[in-house]
Amino acid sequence: MEEKERVFRLPSLITGYLLIGFAAFLLLALASFTPADSSWFVSKVNEPSENIAGAIGVSVASFFVIVYGRVSGFLADFAILVIGLNILIRAKTGRILFKASLFAIATVSLSVLVALVFTQLSFIDKGIIGIGLSRSLSEIIHPYVLIGIFGIMFLLSLSGTMKLFRFVAFFLARTIGQIALAPFHLFGLILKSDKDKQPVDDVLIDSGMLHGKTNRPAEAAGFDGERPHMPEPDFLRPPASSGNSAPTLIKPDEADLPSWLANPREKDRILLNIGKRYDMMIFGDGKTPVGETPDEPEDETVIPAMIDEPHAAVAEEVSEPETPAVPETGAVLDKENAEDIAGEADYNEIKKMKKPKTASLKEIYEDDAEPFLFPESTILDQSFDAHSYEDEQREIKEVSEIIENTFRSFKVDIRVTGYSRGPVITRYEMIPPVGLKLKSIVTLQDDLALKLGTSNIRIVAPIGNRSVIGIEVPNKYRRNTVLRNIIESDEFRDNDAVLPLILGMDITGNIIIEDLSDMPHLLIAGTTGSGKSVYVSSLVSGLVFKRRENELKFIMIDPKMVELELFGGIPHLLAPVITQPEEALLALEWAVGEMDRRYKVLSEMNVRNISDFNEQSKKINRTRKKDGEEPMEELPYIVIVIDEFADLMLRSPKETEKVISRIAAMARAVGIHLVVATQRPSVDVVTGLIKANFPSRIAFRVSTQTDARTILDRSGAERLLGKGDMLFLTPAFTDMFRIQAPYVSNQDIKHIAAELKRNGTADYQIDFEELLAHSSNEHLANEADFRDDPLFGEALKIAVEYGEISASFIQRKFRVGYNRASRIMEAMDQMGILAAAKSSGKPREVLIKQEDLVQYL
Repeated sequence: MEEKERVFRLPSLITGYLLIGFAAFLLLALASFTPADSSWFVSKVNEPSENIAGAIGVSVASFFVIVYGRVSGFLADFAILVIGLNILIRAKTGRILFKASLFAIATVSLSVLVALVFTQLSFIDKGIIGIGLSRSLSEIIHPYVLIGIFGIMFLLSLSGTMKLFRFVAFFLARTIGQIALAPFHLFGLILKSDKDKQPVDDVLIDSGMLHGKTNRPAEAAGFDGERPHMPEPDFLRPPASSGNSAPTLIKPDEADLPSWLANPREKDRILLNIGKRYDMMIFGDGKTPVGETPDEPEDETVIPAMIDEPHAAVAEEVSEPETPAVPETGAVLDKENAEDIAGEADYNEIKKMKKPKTASLKEIYEDDAEPFLFPESTILDQSFDAHSYEDEQREIKEVSEIIENTFRSFKVDIRVTGYSRGPVITRYEMIPPVGLKLKSIVTLQDDLALKLGTSNIRIVAPIGNRSVIGIEVPNKYRRNTVLRNIIESDEFRDNDAVLPLILGMDITGNIIIEDLSDMPHLLIAGTTGSGKSVYVSSLVSGLVFKRRENELKFIMIDPKMVELELFGGIPHLLAPVITQPEEALLALEWAVGEMDRRYKVLSEMNVRNISDFNEQSKKINRTRKKDGEEPMEELPYIVIVIDEFADLMLRSPKETEKVISRIAAMARAVGIHLVVATQRPSVDVVTGLIKANFPSRIAFRVSTQTDARTILDRSGAERLLGKGDMLFLTPAFTDMFRIQAPYVSNQDIKHIAAELKRNGTADYQIDFEELLAHSSNEHLANEADFRDDPLFGEALKIAVEYGEISASFIQRKFRVGYNRASRIMEAMDQMGILAAAKSSGKPREVLIKQEDLVQYL
């Protein structure tokens, strides 16, 4: 479907660019036009032509000059530019034709006005249309009347095409009116009403211009369309006088109303302030793409007005009355018979509960910090959305109608009361009427998906602390979420997290960044193509954008050899990117040893965690610096990133589970954190012991509901869209977040790594040869311990005699326990005496003969 849309979009892009290019060409031709270059005006033309656009430019400019005149020709050129821009942003065809008609009227009117007012100008400035119409109509109508008629036509048509012209016309009309009425105000002949006594800024803006759009924080208003209208919030409107088709909030008594709501003037002032602040947020930064804006919807009953969640910050001055957990107009969300439905957390509520950090990492490491060159966000790719705001609003209206009609066909009277639009998902919110069970909505999920033409819809309830049902539907027009958008956001730049973990953008447009040190470990699961490895790369990129190499170190384990290799050589690494399972196990064992060492250091300092230790070290180093002594060690945070955990579990399941469980259970206090990703979230990979130590989890799209329950303990991940669409579960909150992870390309990662390498090469602290030698010594020591068993020789003799051996046979023969018999079997296996096991529980073949027995004994 995306291919068809791309093919359909190509002719529009080509046409738009051609018109813009032609407008630029015509501007040069008109600006440098002289009659001596054109054979239409002189018999002998200049050789060579003085026109910048050449001979073709002379011909094109001659046509516009003869037909419209030189002055109106520039307006026609500007009209071609605007039409090209509207085609490029995929505005409606009807709107483009309407604007073209208005520009044609404005061009003709200007040509006639020039001919009527400036009679002394030559034919070149007036044009055939201007001269012909002015002379023919002057015989019937007085010239002054014609000037007034064509002047009004020119102003009305031109002001109807561009918002800038409308503003200028409105400003001129207001100024003329104030000048005309000034004497009357001076002598008090006109008494001001209550509405006229409000400030001048209030008079300039009518009720239709009070608000900007409410549901698009990342998209600006169109290039030349109407400013989108934000309907009045439900809690500011009186309830409907009749009809019970849609639930409305109960209006409180007049005595209970706050002053700003009881007073209409105060209410209008607050709405005006909301509109101004919204305009500053949307139109003030100049970074939003140019797009077409729709007119007000003709039928506003399809989506009743309500404040959308992404803009709760805009209306923070308006204290909304607390909504009860169960509104009188809605039903209790009974989830006993609807096990497949899950709630969804509201990040706006969570932001209010967050407390700032008492001490940031910057304050701890700021003393004697060497200069460090952080990567610039400009090296990352930008996103570009080639669809308009009007397209999105049309899609929302169509989907809302489909949802309502589908429920109505099954005798369920429920209406869409609001929506929250994210980059790839829109959540349509509904309040169920009294007496409607949640199960009756969940059972219609497949029918609703069929009507909408998608299989990946998801029903959630409740949403935050509100008794609202949400239906999450994939967007037809999606917005790209790239890493640069997150890095350049205020949420990331002003974040005080010790280890800022980029998650992405939620369904309401909030950029979500959590602290990895609070989690303290993260488990990630998702099938191939779900965006899991790309997210791991963006996670690492976000950390290195904020932390120096003396603050943060990485151990990267990449058995797939293609994902994390791009980060090789950055100064944050403790070891080269590990691709071999044997080296990965050695690195994890080194991390366990480092954890034990750090606990001893913390115990000697009499502190509880790494942040307290570094604060104490900072104070001690200040004193030592004055005395000229050697500074004390400061401990950096260590993040262990494992991109494919299933490969390690398949090679050495017992050893890997043991070391991972130990690190996950104890390493938080000493600043060692795990980020483990796997594409196989089965119970043999994500065991119960491992999952118990990873309270924070991320699930990308998985193949079955069983895998979703393995990673999240609930369903939902099997209905995700893939390509970065994920569910985030944290122990701080019972419900999950649906988030779109940012995309980072391989080229971006190469640029980040190259920028970081300007600070120097990596100082590797893990020596795999030394670790391997130490592990071999321990292995030989264990083998010697097994051979010291008094029964080992007897068991080996019997094994050679029978030609096969098993642990159960040793148990029966020597009357020992299973553990001792297994150790004897392991000793034989390590000595190379036994063949590979054919199946579980079967005896294993003995490879040595009777004559070789003396050598082993």
